Amino acid sequence: MDDFKTVNDAFGYRTGDRTLHIIGKRLMTRFSDCIVAKASGSAFLLHATSAQPDQLCDEILASISERVQIDFKQINVTASIGVSFVNGESIDHVINDAEIALFTAKSNRKNTFAITDQVTQNERKRAMQLTRDLYDADLDRDFFVLFQPQVSATNHCITGAEALVRWNHPKYGLISPLEFIPLAERTRFIETLGGWVMRKACLQGQQWLEKGRKPITIAVNVSPSQLRQEDFTEKVLEILRSTSFPPYLLEIEMTEHIFIEGMAQIIETLNELHLHGIRIALDDFGTGFSSMQTLVELPFDQLKIPKEIVRAAIDSEEKRAIVEMIIQLGDRLKMTIVAEGIEAMAEAELLTGLGCQTLQGYLFHKPLEALSVEPLLDQQA
Repeated sequence: MDDFKTVNDAFGYRTGDRTLHIIGKRLMTRFSDCIVAKASGSAFLLHATSAQPDQLCDEILASISERVQIDFKQINVTASIGVSFVNGESIDHVINDAEIALFTAKSNRKNTFAITDQVTQNERKRAMQLTRDLYDADLDRDFFVLFQPQVSATNHCITGAEALVRWNHPKYGLISPLEFIPLAERTRFIETLGGWVMRKACLQGQQWLEKGRKPITIAVNVSPSQLRQEDFTEKVLEILRSTSFPPYLLEIEMTEHIFIEGMAQIIETLNELHLHGIRIALDDFGTGFSSMQTLVELPFDQLKIPKEIVRAAIDSEEKRAIVEMIIQLGDRLKMTIVAEGIEAMAEAELLTGLGCQTLQGYLFHKPLEALSVEPLLDQQA
């Protein structure tokens, strides 16, 4: 059932239970050739032999959406359906695949159905397996940190580096961050992983300083769930104390997704961090969530232009105008601007000509192990 909690909240649990009882009897009566069972909460299980699952799902949804009347109360409910097929697998596997499809249906628009296909099943199963493996992973054994240098737009000397986490899965090998970071965020494992990455990055930055290398800013990505932790500031300060890394060389980087929810705690946390001298950067600026008001309210030191906008600016006057506007805005608000994903000299020349101060991308340096960054820093000593 879709959002059945609203029925319980509006009419009480007794009415909610009676509603489920009526829906169950309706399903058993109208789909007598199916086995109908009550699962946990407001979920039902149906086993059907229909050769036309699409038609059956439409009929089930239509049946459920018919108004339920209890003690003169008119109750409207809808449902979402996940369909899987019995192909000699265990019941647990079949139900699990149906739940995967149900997640897809609810993610789309609810009051609809989704049918598992082999590709989707494999993707979802891999996601579930990787999610379990995240909890079993040994951070120091299975994860490592690379550093992608950021360079001055004028002389291409290294001014900073972004710390990027990588997962070397014991079975699957290297897993793309595009695949495992969303899983880590969904399960809040990102809070553990993020703290580990920050400690590794600060420790490496301090080691470079102790070896007499030029100070550079180390940027570390943090997630919204990390920023919503009440003790996040203290965790960051403890890392800085234990590694002796200077706060002014640490840059905490976040995407515009921080603006979706929980802003009050995030604003407080960012202001606390900034008061301790830590730099704050907004990644993927211009992708749709931030407003000018929040940009002014929050203590950002840096804005990062995403590679999609950078590439589009080469061939589009409109996109070029957006890039120019962001650079001018950063100048007015005393923020530095970093352009990401620079892969062609034409992009670098365009951004430099528009006044962008810092560039990052494969044209200059790919993400490198710490030992590979050191010779580059020595060249600039």
